[in-house]
Amino acid sequence: MKNVFKFTKTLVLATLLFSFSCSSDDDGETVVINLQNLEVSIDENPNNGDLVGTVQSNSNSLLNFSITSQTPAGALAINANTGELTVADASLFDYEANTMITAIVAASGAQNTANVTININDLADVLVDYTVTIQPDATEGKDAFLGSAAPDNNYGTHPDFMSNRFSGGSVRSLIRFDFSNIPTDAIVNSVEVSFYGYQSPSNGNNFIGKGESYLQKVDSAWDEATVTWNNQPTSSDIDQVYLANAQSTIQDYLDLDITATASGMINDPSTNHGYILKLVDETSTNNKLIFGSSDNTDASLHPKVVVQYSVYE
Repeated sequence: MKNVFKFTKTLVLATLLFSFSCSSDDDGETVVINLQNLEVSIDENPNNGDLVGTVQSNSNSLLNFSITSQTPAGALAINANTGELTVADASLFDYEANTMITAIVAASGAQNTANVTININDLADVLVDYTVTIQPDATEGKDAFLGSAAPDNNYGTHPDFMSNRFSGGSVRSLIRFDFSNIPTDAIVNSVEVSFYGYQSPSNGNNFIGKGESYLQKVDSAWDEATVTWNNQPTSSDIDQVYLANAQSTIQDYLDLDITATASGMINDPSTNHGYILKLVDETSTNNKLIFGSSDNTDASLHPKVVVQYSVYE
């Protein structure tokens, strides 16, 4: 009788030990937690927060998911409880920038990590139109007044932008607009520049019926703080823009079409050396066109350029 009791006691103890030693999910069987790799394809240009996919495991237990690495950094976010991957930075889901995004996901208790591969589908780009207005002030503007009467003097902060011939010599003016915020692969539809006339305290105003001038593309670099009449850059008459004689003593010259030259400066910034304004006839006196420069105290007189362009996005 004692032997039967001893055997029964031993059997019960063994059963309890076996049950205790088995970690289990719902079915009571031991489960080794493994994460499954994830590979998906999605269209480019999603929205932040869009669902990309879910990292799965072979366990029904609650796991704590985390992204241990990703390329490019910051592209994805993960729900720690569900393993759902979402878009964290939509700008990185651009086929032209990244054709693939990868990540490694870990989870608490899992014996492995999951490799995540997201293939970005290239969509047909849409042509988007933009308009940019550039009208810099004295800090940002690059223009300079050149005078043959004082050929070694620099007038980089002069308030006037003009072409002139008077008894003492000639005046020309340089200007350069910064197009660096426009993509170099932009389709340039139009570029128009406007100059604003006024009564200058030092140089007066236009001579009616005189002052016809050219706006020409400059061939080489110049420095607003050091350029003078004697070291001024050369310019080209190719695609030069004609400014007719003034019809009034104060006259604006608006929306002058410089697309032919400016488009090249935008697409190849190394060629952007700006423009020079000079008289058609620099031998006859009392010819003059006068405008405000970017250094003028009246901001409404600052030279302005409007660029209309398109890019594929």
